[in-house]
Amino acid sequence: MDREVLYYKFIAGFFVFICASVFLLPEVSPQEKRERLAVAPFEVSGGISDSSVGSIVSDLILSRLSDKFEIYERTLLRKLIDERALQASDLAEARPNAVEAMRLVGVKMLVVGQVARLEGKVVVTARVVDCVSGKVLTKGDVSAESLDALPDRIDELLNKLRLKDGSLGGR
Repeated sequence: MDREVLYYKFIAGFFVFICASVFLLPEVSPQEKRERLAVAPFEVSGGISDSSVGSIVSDLILSRLSDKFEIYERTLLRKLIDERALQASDLAEARPNAVEAMRLVGVKMLVVGQVARLEGKVVVTARVVDCVSGKVLTKGDVSAESLDALPDRIDELLNKLRLKDGSLGGR
């Protein structure tokens, strides 16, 4: 008799554990809840002659955000620009037609910005634009002594934009 009681207690306990696990687990995995984000190539100005710097900065941002957001790939971004007959400056300046195009493909937030030389330093300014409302959600800037030192400042920029920890994505 004791063995039978022990067996039923084990089965009941196992059933309670399974039910509790099902009800306590999140409904949707974090992977499915990530918001879609795109990063436009940053404009380059103010005495920086290498136009690839803007793409490098946007790539640095993308690589550091891929674990927090669903990233809209750069190749798809270029294809969208071509299909919609947009100018790169439309995207970089977050003009309404570019923001609307992003919204139509499911992008929730667009990061735009500029890299420039100012008073002997390299300055990166960035904004995060809500693709539904067109409003600027947040903005930030960082500076570095040289282009070579810029990658070390990207995390600071992302913290200012509230993107590094994903808190802006959860709005």
